[in-house]
Amino acid sequence: MTPPAPMPDLTVFLKLGALELSCAVICGVWLWMLVCRRDLWLRLIAGELALYQRLHLPSGYIAWRRKFAEGKPEIYCAIFVMILSLLGAALAGGAYFSLKHKFQERQRHWTAQSIPKERGIN
Repeated sequence: MTPPAPMPDLTVFLKLGALELSCAVICGVWLWMLVCRRDLWLRLIAGELALYQRLHLPSGYIAWRRKFAEGKPEIYCAIFVMILSLLGAALAGGAYFSLKHKFQERQRHWTAQSIPKERGIN
Protein backbone atom coordinates (compact mmCIF):
# COMPACT_ATOMS: atom_id res chain seq x y z
CA MET A 1 0.00 0.00 0.00
CA THR A 2 1.45 3.34 -1.02
CA PRO A 3 1.45 6.08 1.56
CA PRO A 4 -0.81 9.06 0.88
CA ALA A 5 0.65 12.26 -0.44
CA PRO A 6 1.80 14.65 2.26
CA MET A 7 -0.75 17.14 3.46
CA PRO A 8 -0.71 20.18 1.15
CA ASP A 9 -0.09 23.65 2.44
CA LEU A 10 -3.54 25.00 3.25
CA THR A 11 -2.36 28.36 4.56
CA VAL A 12 -3.26 29.85 1.18
CA PHE A 13 -6.90 29.68 2.31
CA LEU A 14 -6.04 31.52 5.53
CA LYS A 15 -4.21 34.21 3.57
CA LEU A 16 -7.11 34.54 1.16
CA GLY A 17 -9.54 34.81 4.07
CA ALA A 18 -7.41 37.50 5.70
CA LEU A 19 -7.27 39.41 2.42
CA GLU A 20 -11.05 39.19 2.05
CA LEU A 21 -11.59 40.34 5.64
CA SER A 22 -9.30 43.32 5.13
CA CYS A 23 -11.26 44.20 1.99
CA ALA A 24 -14.48 43.99 4.02
CA VAL A 25 -13.01 46.35 6.63
CA ILE A 26 -12.00 48.83 3.93
CA CYS A 27 -15.51 48.61 2.48
CA GLY A 28 -16.93 49.18 5.95
CA VAL A 29 -14.90 52.37 6.31
CA TRP A 30 -15.98 53.40 2.82
CA LEU A 31 -19.61 52.75 3.69
CA TRP A 32 -19.29 54.63 6.99
CA MET A 33 -17.85 57.60 5.11
CA LEU A 34 -20.65 57.45 2.54
CA VAL A 35 -23.43 57.35 5.13
CA CYS A 36 -22.19 59.08 8.28
CA ARG A 37 -19.56 61.52 7.01
CA ARG A 38 -21.17 62.70 3.80
CA ASP A 39 -19.42 66.09 3.93
CA LEU A 40 -15.99 64.44 3.96
CA TRP A 41 -16.98 62.14 1.11
CA LEU A 42 -18.21 65.05 -1.03
CA ARG A 43 -14.95 66.93 -0.44
CA LEU A 44 -12.96 63.88 -1.56
CA ILE A 45 -15.14 63.54 -4.66
CA ALA A 46 -14.67 67.24 -5.48
CA GLY A 47 -10.89 66.77 -5.26
CA GLU A 48 -11.05 63.66 -7.42
CA LEU A 49 -13.07 65.45 -10.07
CA ALA A 50 -10.69 68.43 -10.03
CA LEU A 51 -7.85 65.98 -10.69
CA TYR A 52 -9.80 64.47 -13.58
CA GLN A 53 -10.25 67.96 -15.07
CA ARG A 54 -6.51 68.62 -14.78
CA LEU A 55 -5.83 65.35 -16.58
CA HIS A 56 -8.19 66.51 -19.37
CA LEU A 57 -10.53 63.55 -19.09
CA PRO A 58 -13.79 63.81 -21.04
CA SER A 59 -16.36 66.04 -19.38
CA GLY A 60 -19.05 63.38 -19.93
CA TYR A 61 -17.11 60.95 -17.75
CA ILE A 62 -16.53 63.58 -15.08
CA ALA A 63 -20.25 64.43 -14.99
CA TRP A 64 -21.17 60.72 -14.82
CA ARG A 65 -18.67 60.11 -12.01
CA ARG A 66 -20.03 63.01 -9.98
CA LYS A 67 -23.62 61.85 -10.45
CA PHE A 68 -22.68 58.28 -9.50
CA ALA A 69 -20.62 59.27 -6.44
CA GLU A 70 -23.18 61.68 -5.03
CA GLY A 71 -26.13 59.32 -5.42
CA LYS A 72 -27.34 56.03 -4.01
CA PRO A 73 -25.53 53.74 -6.50
CA GLU A 74 -22.22 54.35 -4.73
CA ILE A 75 -23.75 53.16 -1.43
CA TYR A 76 -25.24 50.10 -3.11
CA CYS A 77 -21.89 49.33 -4.71
CA ALA A 78 -20.10 49.55 -1.34
CA ILE A 79 -22.67 47.25 0.26
CA PHE A 80 -22.38 44.75 -2.59
CA VAL A 81 -18.57 44.66 -2.43
CA MET A 82 -18.67 44.29 1.36
CA ILE A 83 -21.10 41.36 1.15
CA LEU A 84 -18.93 39.69 -1.50
CA SER A 85 -15.84 40.17 0.66
CA LEU A 86 -17.48 38.68 3.73
CA LEU A 87 -18.81 35.78 1.68
CA GLY A 88 -15.35 35.16 0.24
CA ALA A 89 -13.80 35.19 3.70
CA ALA A 90 -16.40 32.71 4.95
CA LEU A 91 -15.82 30.43 1.96
CA ALA A 92 -12.04 30.57 2.38
CA GLY A 93 -12.33 29.73 6.09
CA GLY A 94 -14.78 26.93 5.38
CA ALA A 95 -12.52 25.48 2.69
CA TYR A 96 -9.54 25.60 5.04
CA PHE A 97 -11.28 23.75 7.87
CA SER A 98 -13.01 21.30 5.55
CA LEU A 99 -9.86 20.35 3.65
CA LYS A 100 -7.78 20.24 6.81
CA HIS A 101 -10.25 17.80 8.36
CA LYS A 102 -10.39 15.75 5.16
CA PHE A 103 -6.60 15.39 4.89
CA GLN A 104 -6.22 14.61 8.58
CA GLU A 105 -8.87 11.89 8.32
CA ARG A 106 -7.12 10.42 5.29
CA GLN A 107 -3.81 10.43 7.18
CA ARG A 108 -5.43 8.80 10.24
CA HIS A 109 -7.13 6.17 8.08
CA TRP A 110 -3.87 5.31 6.34
CA THR A 111 -1.88 5.04 9.57
CA ALA A 112 -4.62 2.89 11.14
CA GLN A 113 -4.35 0.48 8.19
CA SER A 114 -0.56 0.45 8.04
CA ILE A 115 0.12 -0.31 11.73
CA PRO A 116 -1.26 -3.88 11.65
CA LYS A 117 0.62 -4.64 8.42
CA GLU A 118 3.90 -3.43 9.93
CA ARG A 119 3.43 -5.72 12.93
CA GLY A 120 2.59 -8.68 10.74
CA ILE A 121 -1.07 -8.76 11.73
CA ASN A 122 -3.35 -9.24 8.78
